[in-house]
Amino acid sequence: MDERVMLEASMLLHRDSLNQLRCLAQAELSSRYYISDAFVRMLELDLQSTVNILSHYYDISTQLIDGNTALQFIKESERRQSLNRYRHIPTEPGNMYAEFSIPQESEWITQIVFEEWGFLTTQSWLLAKVRKPFDHMIEAGATAIEISKKTMEKAIRTTVKKDPTLDLSFKDKAVAVAKWVAVGGSSASSLIEPVTGAVISFAAGMFLLYDP
Repeated sequence: MDERVMLEASMLLHRDSLNQLRCLAQAELSSRYYISDAFVRMLELDLQSTVNILSHYYDISTQLIDGNTALQFIKESERRQSLNRYRHIPTEPGNMYAEFSIPQESEWITQIVFEEWGFLTTQSWLLAKVRKPFDHMIEAGATAIEISKKTMEKAIRTTVKKDPTLDLSFKDKAVAVAKWVAVGGSSASSLIEPVTGAVISFAAGMFLLYDP
């Protein structure tokens, strides 16, 4: 199964997870992962004001955010061709973009969370340091099915016949860094059906959410 991994903006904002990801990325040069295009453009535009806006939204102290190092990490990853920017443009009538808008927040926040939701529900995994963007998605109309770590581990064991002697993948290691993990699209369907015995269609914004 081709499982794509997106790093939610909070993973690069918080100093601890950023430092862990930097070490991980250096060791996993062939791994490819994704990040919101709006998040990168926001950092490139005005770093200082961006840090203040993101600190407020994610409730991460500015003392724990190193915008320069985050941007440097992104640029280095792009040069290694290990990072892809993901852009989700609202083009279809009746799309959910307007539902992601929060009046008291910057329009950048709307774009970032909308792109992350778009990736999650059409691609695969979204790893985050904080839960807030997932709550934002739910408030916008998405549906989250919260499952326990035990249920997720059982689903993975049932679905993926992985040789325990093999090295862990970038995704496996990045999940260990994250605080919240969401799985959407066909990856979510394939994980949950062997455990529940039910046929669940993960469409229209549905995703699995768990705390690893």
